[in-house]
Amino acid sequence: DVARVVDVERATGLFDSLEDLNAAVSVLREASGDGSLTIRRFKDCFFTDKFKSGYRDLKLNVEVSGFVGELQLNLRRIKTVKDHAHKLYNVDRVVDEDGDEALYRAIVGLDLESEQVLSLA
Repeated sequence: DVARVVDVERATGLFDSLEDLNAAVSVLREASGDGSLTIRRFKDCFFTDKFKSGYRDLKLNVEVSGFVGELQLNLRRIKTVKDHAHKLYNVDRVVDEDGDEALYRAIVGLDLESEQVLSLA
């Protein structure tokens, strides 16, 4: 159901410290309180729903003027982990769905060197 898609538009806010990230969350909460925007969903992947890869972020689905998009808030240092973690996430997700054939397709799609494939096994 395409009506349920909420991350067609996505943005990432990068911060140098947890204090700066927390200040941004406070600003978003204030904007939500005064009606400038609506926070439809908030997912804490820093402390509550952590990823095994070490990747962390906060995800918000924010509505502005009837349009909902995803806003990811992250630390600049963790951003470097994101690209690698996302590749592993894609492989893991596909393998869960389709088994060995899916793993082959995922590895081919990622254009991994044979050395990298061995480290995934």
